[in-house]
Amino acid sequence: MKTDLSQKSRTNVIKAFSIKSVLTKGEIETITKLSPASVSILISVLEEEGIVERYDYGLSNGGRRPLLYKLRDSQFTSADYRFSVSGITFSVIDINGNVAFSLDCEEQIDSPDRLENAFLQLTERAEKLAPELIENVSAVGISIPGIINYSKNIVTLSVPLSLESYHMRPLVEKVYGKDIPLMLFNDSDALLLGEYHFGNHGCENLALIMLDEGIGFSVIQNGSLMTSDNCGMELGHTVISMNGDLCRCGRRGCASTFLNSDRIRADYSAETEGRGCLGSHSYSDLAAKANSGDEVALNVLSRQIYYLAVLAANTVNLFNPSKLLISSPLAAYDRFEELFDREVKGMALAPFAQSVKVCTSSMDIPASLAAMSRRLNARYYFETI
Repeated sequence: MKTDLSQKSRTNVIKAFSIKSVLTKGEIETITKLSPASVSILISVLEEEGIVERYDYGLSNGGRRPLLYKLRDSQFTSADYRFSVSGITFSVIDINGNVAFSLDCEEQIDSPDRLENAFLQLTERAEKLAPELIENVSAVGISIPGIINYSKNIVTLSVPLSLESYHMRPLVEKVYGKDIPLMLFNDSDALLLGEYHFGNHGCENLALIMLDEGIGFSVIQNGSLMTSDNCGMELGHTVISMNGDLCRCGRRGCASTFLNSDRIRADYSAETEGRGCLGSHSYSDLAAKANSGDEVALNVLSRQIYYLAVLAANTVNLFNPSKLLISSPLAAYDRFEELFDREVKGMALAPFAQSVKVCTSSMDIPASLAAMSRRLNARYYFETI
C-alpha cells in the first residue's frame, strides 16, 4: 500500500509503542496527535510490512470492542555482544527486553585476528542453534573495553584487546551479510546504562568504576551518559606514580599497574615468601581468602582498596555524583563496601564526600546487554526523524 504520509508520522506511530506496548488506534491518535484517517492508513501499512500486528480486543465503551495492536517482536530483535579478554557473551533481545537466545564463547581475545575468529565462530554457532532468530536480527550492539569513537563505530584504542583504530562495521556486515544498524559501547558505559535503567537508584547522577581485567569508568549526569568521540575517560591510565612500573600503554606508573591481577599475585607471593598461591581467578580468590581469615590476603586486598579509593576520590571531586558504584570481584569481600566507603570519603573534598553514596554495583553482564538493546531501540526505532 502506498501513502504520501511522511516518514516522521510513520516513525511516531512506531514510537508510540515505546510508551505502551499494546495500543488501540484511539490511543495512537492521542499520543501522536495524528488524525484517525492517518493512523488507520499507517497501521495498515505497518501491518503489511510485518512491523505491527493485531494482538487482541480491548474493553468496550458501549460500542464495538476496539482492536489492540502491538509491535511484532521478531522485527525488532537486536544481537548484543560483550567482548572481553576472556571471550564473548552474546544475547538476542526483543523489543520488550526479553532475552530470546544466549550464548557464550570462552576464548582469549588479545588481537584483531582472535577477535574476528571468535566473533565469526560464535555467530555461526548461534545461526545453527537459532537460525530464524539470527536471520531476523535488525540491529547489533557491541561493548568493548577501551576508547570508542561513537559516531563512527571505531575502537580508537583497546589496550586489553590490542586494538587500535579498529573499524567494527566491516566485520559485522561480513557476519550478517547486510548493512545493519550498529552501535559500539565502552563496556563500563554499557554496565552503567544497565544500572541506570534497571537498578532502581532513583537519581540522575551516577558514576561507575569497573575493576577486573582492567579499569573502566563511566558517568551519567542529569540522566545522560557522558560520551564524546575518542574520549574514553581512561581512569586506569591516570599516572599516579611517575617512577612506577611500566604499563601496557607504554607509560610508567599508571593506576592499572597498581590495580591488576599480576600485582596482587606478586604481592601475595612476596608476603608468603613464595609459599602462597591465589589461583587463576585472582581477584575472586583474594576476596574468598580474605573472607576466610587469611591475613596476607586481607593485607593485599586492603592495599587494592586504598589504590582504588585514590581513583574514586578523584572522580568524586571531578563529577560530584549522587552515587558512586563499584563493579569488581573484590566486592565479594564481606567488608569491602564499608572499608571502601571510609577510604573514599576520607580522601574526597568534604562537600562531595558528604553528598555521595558509595555502593557496589548490583547489575551484571545481562543488564549491560539489555541496556545496549534499549539504546539500539531508542536510536533506530523510537526516535522521531
